[in-house]
This record gives sequence, structure tokens and C-alpha cells, in this order.
Amino acid sequence: MGGMFQKKPPGPPPLTGDVLLQGALARLLKGDFTPVDRLLRLDPPDLRYFYAFKLAEKLNRQQVLSCATAGPSGSLLRAAHGPQWAWEVRSNAQARDLSSGQVQSFAERLAVVGQEIELLPEADPNRWALLLIVAKGKNMPLLESERLYSRLGGEHYFGAANFLDCQLKKWSGSHQKALDFAVDTAERSAEGGPLGALVAIALTEQWLYAGAFAKDQQEAARVLADPQLARLSLRAYERSLGSARLVESPYMVEPRNHQAFWFYLSKQRDPLRAELQKLGKRFTQWPWCYLGEPATAFIEARKFAGLG
Repeated sequence: MGGMFQKKPPGPPPLTGDVLLQGALARLLKGDFTPVDRLLRLDPPDLRYFYAFKLAEKLNRQQVLSCATAGPSGSLLRAAHGPQWAWEVRSNAQARDLSSGQVQSFAERLAVVGQEIELLPEADPNRWALLLIVAKGKNMPLLESERLYSRLGGEHYFGAANFLDCQLKKWSGSHQKALDFAVDTAERSAEGGPLGALVAIALTEQWLYAGAFAKDQQEAARVLADPQLARLSLRAYERSLGSARLVESPYMVEPRNHQAFWFYLSKQRDPLRAELQKLGKRFTQWPWCYLGEPATAFIEARKFAGLG
């Protein structure tokens, strides 16, 4: 696993092999917003969030703002691009490494982004899911993040993942609090949904923090080798992404990649193979970039699973 804990992935983000997404982006770059508008009106809200974020990753600020007048879909695209635009200032640096200029620019951009997101309807769960990213960036008290999370009004994978982020140790939370939230949310969720992947994310973040932030390779290795944590993640997986009740959706590529990544890290070959067979060649930039170049890490995982 060469290149462990790399923070800045090289190259543009992949489009996850989604034909509709690729076609809509191509048309958008030629000035036709119609296919994007159709994508950003689909249900469930998680699917709209996914498409908006993936499209926003491929656009610059000027391109996004030019779409902002295209009704609700344009507003969602701008809201999804905002956090990415704000985080550009940080250049993937840790907070302690930011210059005073970066800190000021980041705060100014977050203020703008928050105002843009608040233009989304209050009934749209994506409004609250995106505001959780702003809350994380502003390092708001956890009570404020809890308030935002409570407004989601139902199961929302990306909203729950963003709230999990707010509870991580690297954002002034704790490993145990984040893991407890992930396990509890997975257990309370309907069987056959994606929320079991939160456990895999929480455990991956424990490993990442130990190795990349605390520089404690022994602790990082312990997290990966702990049989209790392995069983915990497998139990959550079996009633979520591993359940026969799961209804597939294009956005499932995100939780499936997080789940597969954890199985690869923790050397759980059989469930890893099952997930990679469902994914095919569709990989996401995160979390594979934590091991170096995402495509290379994904290929190595496939080899380990015996898929070549």
C-alpha cells in the first residue's frame, strides 16, 4: 500500500462511469442546461445531491454562477459547488498549516457559500446536508450541527455522512463519538439502505487520523487488525449494502466505494470481492486517494480480491 495517507489526489475526479452524468456534463459545457436540469430533479434527494456534486467538481466558479439563474436546479448546482470552491483556498492543508491569508479567504468564502445554500427550499434535505459542510468548516459547536442534522427529516446518506464528519476527531470531535453515531444510525436505519457504510467511514477515519495526523503507525495498524471492529463493520454492511433488500441507485457508488475501501484496508477479502463485483470499474476519488493515485489503489484492491 505505497503512498499511504496521501491527502491531495492527482488529476480530475472521475465521473464514476455514469453515462447520464457524462452526457449531461458534455451538453452543459456546450451551453445546454436541459439534461442537467432533468438530473437535478430526480428522486430521492440523495440522487440529486450526488449528481449536483459530481457536476460541480467539473466546473469552475464562473461556469456554475452562469447556471444559477436556471431555476431550482441551477441553485442546487451552485450550492453543491460552493463548499468545493471554499475548500480550494485551503489547498488540502491542515488548519494548523494555513496562512493568515488562507484563513481569512476561507472564512469569507464560507460566508458566501452559506448564503447560497440557504437559498434552497427549507423542505429540501439537501439544504441541511450542505449546511453541515459549512458548519464543519466554521468549526461550529456540535449542538449547531445536531440542529442542522435534525432538519433532514428522514434517511439521507450524504447528510448523515456530513454529520459524521462534524464528529470526527480531526474536526475537534472524538473517534468514539463518531463511531457510536455511525453504528447507531446504521442499526436504526431501514434494512437495505446505504447507511451501514457510515461504520466503514468512521473506522477508515480512525485509521487515517492515526497514520496521517498523529503519525502513530502502530495505532493505525491496530485499527485495521482489530477483529471486533471488523465484525462491527461487517454486521452493518450485511443489513445495508450487503442486503438483498437494497434498491440500487446511481449514488450508491459513493457508499459502496467507502465500504470496499475499508474491506480492503482491513483485509476482509470475501465482502471486498462482493462489493467490487457490484462496482465493476466505477471508483471514486475519495477514499482511494488516501493510498495514492485513486485508480492505482482501486486496481490493487481488485487484484487482492482476486478480480484482476
